[in-house]
Amino acid sequence: MRALRIAIDVTPLQTGHRLRGVGTYVFNLVSQYITWDRQNQYYLFAYPSSLASLPFADLLPFNFRAIRLPSPCLGRLTPLITHQFLLPRLLRSLDVDIFHSPFVSRDISIPGVPAWQPVRTVVTIHDLIPLRFSRELLSRPRKRWFYRWQLCAAKHCAHILCDSESSRKDVIQLVGCHADQVTAVLLGCDLGYPGNSTVVNPARLPSDRPYILHVGGDFVNKNVGTLLEAYHKLRTHNLIQHALIMVGAYHRSNAKLRSRFLSIIDDVVVLKDVSRELLLSLYREASLFVFPSVYEGFGLPILEAMANKVPVITSNRSSLPEVVGDAAVLVDPLDVDGLASAILTLLTDNDLREQFIMRGLQRAREFSWEKTAKATLQVYYAAANQGA
Repeated sequence: MRALRIAIDVTPLQTGHRLRGVGTYVFNLVSQYITWDRQNQYYLFAYPSSLASLPFADLLPFNFRAIRLPSPCLGRLTPLITHQFLLPRLLRSLDVDIFHSPFVSRDISIPGVPAWQPVRTVVTIHDLIPLRFSRELLSRPRKRWFYRWQLCAAKHCAHILCDSESSRKDVIQLVGCHADQVTAVLLGCDLGYPGNSTVVNPARLPSDRPYILHVGGDFVNKNVGTLLEAYHKLRTHNLIQHALIMVGAYHRSNAKLRSRFLSIIDDVVVLKDVSRELLLSLYREASLFVFPSVYEGFGLPILEAMANKVPVITSNRSSLPEVVGDAAVLVDPLDVDGLASAILTLLTDNDLREQFIMRGLQRAREFSWEKTAKATLQVYYAAANQGA
């Protein structure tokens, strides 16, 4: 195969997305190509103001170039100008074969896929959460219009990547894409279990107390209300002594949390913007990982928990059964009693815990970012040669 000139938007690593799934996706994809691809030429588009902060800024081999994407100071409109006007002009001037836009935005203040595509473009649609929860996420006409405009731009791309077969089916059915235009490329898992890692334990964590872990924040699809209800039921009946640690962006005010779950407020610890080192420590020391989302495009945290020898309870909806196979306990995410029962069982039945720990570890080993990067590269080749 001929060498390609590939451009990738890495600006998610310079925004709030760096600590979320999109940032994890971009970082691991580019890191793989930096590690083993010396055939193709790569152009990494980044904001100049924080170019040095990119995690691989000092590691770029000869076939990689960081391209400064001008970013005028226009407040919330800056990403609209950079990604809809300036980026396409740079792509055309560099004469690249493929441009990879790593996600679709639902707000003008967040970088998204360009509507003007002077070169063949591959876009990753990780999920359709805004469509599934349009009342909560697209209540303003401006947001509805922009997100639909982004989906229209994605529909005109040379190819669309999805994180799971479940998401692929959603994109075909809800966006109206042709099946041949959409490919499911499963994500990887690299947050392993190094036995000699130092445990990071900030003062706000309960010392010497076992805990249940949730990662993902309280976004509408995460269904943390059911988790809190189930945990409240177990604690108020004194069936478990575990704390509950919740990691991620948390929009519920302390006042609302206290008014509804007053009796367990001191048992619940909320951590925002944790480092990868702290997250590793939290996974390693957790007694149980609970992830009762009602909708996910993939569900990276469940694989990360499995890779760190933590038994997992998750939802029986969307992509989650596809990702976990038989390596986790599946529950109806809206059934509080069922979730509480599953939590109690996995915390008290040691044989069952060990069974799911071993199944989870084996399952996590089936996913790697190298596989993800190689499958994505094949999509680049196919899109570049489309119609040739």
